[in-house]
Amino acid sequence: MPLFLLHFMTSGMLILSGSLKLRATSRAGLQPSMLAVGELVAAMAVIFLAVPSPLSASGVARGAVPAAFLLLLASSARHAQRLRAYRRYRSETEAGRLESYVKYMSERDETP
Repeated sequence: MPLFLLHFMTSGMLILSGSLKLRATSRAGLQPSMLAVGELVAAMAVIFLAVPSPLSASGVARGAVPAAFLLLLASSARHAQRLRAYRRYRSETEAGRLESYVKYMSERDETP
C-alpha cells in the first residue's frame, strides 16, 4: 500500500475518532479532552506528511502512522474511563434527582 494512502486513511480515522469523542463529551457536559483535540491536530500533521516534501521521505513519515495509532488507543482508553466515571456519578445521584423532581412536580400541582 502506498505510504500516502496509508497517511490519508490514518488521518481520516483520527479526524473521525477525535470529533466523535469531542461530541460525546460535550453532550455529556464534560470538558473536552486534550487527547481528543490532540487527535485532530495529529490528523493535520499526518496529512501534512502525506504531501510530497523532503520530510515525507524521512523516518518521521513512516513513524507517524504507529504514533497515530498509539495516540488513538490512549485517547480511547481515557475517553472510556471518563465516561464510565460520569455514568457512575449519574447513577449514584439518580435517587436524589428523582426525589427533587417529584417534590417540584407536587409543589407545582398545589399552586393555584
